[in-house]
Amino acid sequence: MNSRDQILSRVGQHRYDSPLPDLPSFDPPEGSVIDAFGRAVETTAGKYVNCYADEVAAHIGRIHSRADRIASTTGLVNGTVDLRDDSGSQVVGSIELFVCMAELGVAENGAVWITDSRLRSRAALFATQHLAVVVRRDSIVWNMHDAYRRITINKEGFGVFVCGPSKTADIEQSLVIGAHGPRSLTVFAIE
Repeated sequence: MNSRDQILSRVGQHRYDSPLPDLPSFDPPEGSVIDAFGRAVETTAGKYVNCYADEVAAHIGRIHSRADRIASTTGLVNGTVDLRDDSGSQVVGSIELFVCMAELGVAENGAVWITDSRLRSRAALFATQHLAVVVRRDSIVWNMHDAYRRITINKEGFGVFVCGPSKTADIEQSLVIGAHGPRSLTVFAIE
């Protein structure tokens, strides 16, 4: 037995079984979960719109009036780009606005959970210039603990929490928004 194996053998003999700590139940703060979610979205440099489902298209028309190449995987907004088109990266790379649905939202940080079944293209989520996400108000939870209880990881092939537009402060500690992904994020909370 070499010295490496001896060391690993000794480490293996001295295992300490300690119970995992109990996670406290985090009581929600005062006020509405919807209001807290909206404040958190705006804190992360996103835009927040609380509206009815039939108002989403009009709001998008005002906020993104210059967007010509729109892809939408919702029935709420008509897209001009078909993500089922098989021309690949040329189609995805040219999208100015991508509109999709989220499974749930998290009030503590303004994040939304988006899965494969809500997308036709994973790349569109990250390659678009602007991202608009629609989340149902009744699927907004207080914190990440509540979110993890509601997510079934093995149900989908892909899932991601998205929080605010892309940003970095790596270079000279200067904040750059839209550095390596969408330049803006608008979250619509609908009934």
